[in-house]
Amino acid sequence: VDQALATAKTYTDATATQTLNTAKAYTDAALGNQQSISDLRNQMNDQFQNVNKRIDESGAMSAASTQMAINAAGATGIGRIAAGVGSQSGRSAISVGYAAPLGSKMHVSVGATASGSQTSVGAGFGVDL
Repeated sequence: VDQALATAKTYTDATATQTLNTAKAYTDAALGNQQSISDLRNQMNDQFQNVNKRIDESGAMSAASTQMAINAAGATGIGRIAAGVGSQSGRSAISVGYAAPLGSKMHVSVGATASGSQTSVGAGFGVDL
C-alpha cells in the first residue's frame, strides 16, 4: 500500500509540475502577445498622426496655391508675380508663382508651394478660343 501511495504521489507531483509549466508558458506567451499588440497599436497611432499631418499640410498647400493662382490670373504686360498663403488645422503653407501672356491668345504660368517638409510645383498653359 505504501508503495502504491508513493507511486501515485510521484505521478501526481510530476503531472502537476507539467501542468503548471504548461500554464506558465501559455501565460507568458499571452502576455507577450499583448505587448506585441500594444506595440502595434502605438505604431499605427504614430502612422495615423503622420498621415493627418500630411493631409493638413496638403490642404494648406492647396489653399495657398489657389490664392496665388487667383492673383496670377489675367496677367498682362511682361507678366505677374503672385503669392498666396493657406492654413489647415494648424498647418500653414506659402505659394509663389509667375504668369505671363504669350502673344494675344496664349498664357503660361508656373508656381511652387511648400508646407513643413512637403513641396509641390506646377506649370500651366492656356489658349484663348
